Amino acid sequence: MDAHNHQPHWAHRQREDGKRTPAEVLDQVVGHVWTPEHLHRVFFTRRFARWLDKLGYLRFRQWQLYGEEGLAKRQAMIWLYGQTLTLEYGNVPLTQYTVSFQADKKRFRAVKLLQRFETQYHSLQLSLWSEDEVKWLLARRLPDRLKQYRQLPSGKGVAQLELFA
Repeated sequence: MDAHNHQPHWAHRQREDGKRTPAEVLDQVVGHVWTPEHLHRVFFTRRFARWLDKLGYLRFRQWQLYGEEGLAKRQAMIWLYGQTLTLEYGNVPLTQYTVSFQADKKRFRAVKLLQRFETQYHSLQLSLWSEDEVKWLLARRLPDRLKQYRQLPSGKGVAQLELFA
């Protein structure tokens, strides 16, 4: 590629400024230099940190997503690019999901497994069943949180929920 950029090109043979190679023509073109703060703000707004539970799952936007059982109680990173969600630990991808958004473009409508990567972080304990025999849920929607307390009519304190409806 370097040799191509420094050889005279037929398309530039009639230039009035005497520049004949692509490198000479583009020598004044410089891309925009971004500050590290701006790059951090742009790229890391789609990165989230979550802790894996004892089974290797994490919670993100009302969903429970599988990372890796061998990384229980460790912090994993979530990268969200468009409709692709990737879980990774130590810059090693664990699982990748495709997501579809609801109308508000924030909450997920559906999450489906795209790819599960083979990593060095697998559980040391052998599984009782092979993965072909058991199809466990790698992504599942969590139920909406129930309202635990209700306000008293006067607005003071909280009332205990009814035992029977």
